[in-house]
Amino acid sequence: EFEVPVQPKMFFVVNGHMSYSRGFFDTVKVNPGQWVSEAALWTTWAHRGSLQSRSETQLVAVDAQRFINIMTTYPTLHAHLYGEKFVNFLNQAGHTDSLTDLVQGEDMQKIRVTQVFREVDPLFEPPSDWLKMRRSSVVSDGSLQSAAAGAKSSVPESDTRFSFTGLIPDAVPGIRATAKTLTKRFRVLRERLPTRPEVR
Repeated sequence: EFEVPVQPKMFFVVNGHMSYSRGFFDTVKVNPGQWVSEAALWTTWAHRGSLQSRSETQLVAVDAQRFINIMTTYPTLHAHLYGEKFVNFLNQAGHTDSLTDLVQGEDMQKIRVTQVFREVDPLFEPPSDWLKMRRSSVVSDGSLQSAAAGAKSSVPESDTRFSFTGLIPDAVPGIRATAKTLTKRFRVLRERLPTRPEVR
């Protein structure tokens, strides 16, 4: 716990049985398909708990620095904006016990992704299966749609605890302009497409 890794990584559980524990809190099962330590991609992160394998387990590790190196080659702001929203979420959690290395709700992830894509392309529609929330979710369909419409973080800049390491700090204005141009071109192409395919 509270280890700042020398080479930060995010981990995806491919198969096996793992458990995550922090302090006096209950141990949580980490299942295949879940990920751990996403925050390491977006900010300087000290692990909040311990991840242990309960059987033979396969993980995929995403090296934070390599991730940044790859993402900076893309001409859009999707990853950068998502990272900002993710760090805003961490700052909203503040010094509470809710900070953990685990995923903070799949539905909240979907909301952040939808917000980002709508900032870049206002016509973006989330996949229809995203609107079908899981039974255990406390986020309603309306919450996904209204939050995705462009809600901004309410955390004042001076109150931030984590700082977004950023993907493209010096190139943001130029990339924003390029992204807007590409979005306009994409809209024009989309408008030229027939609404229904022709049957021959």
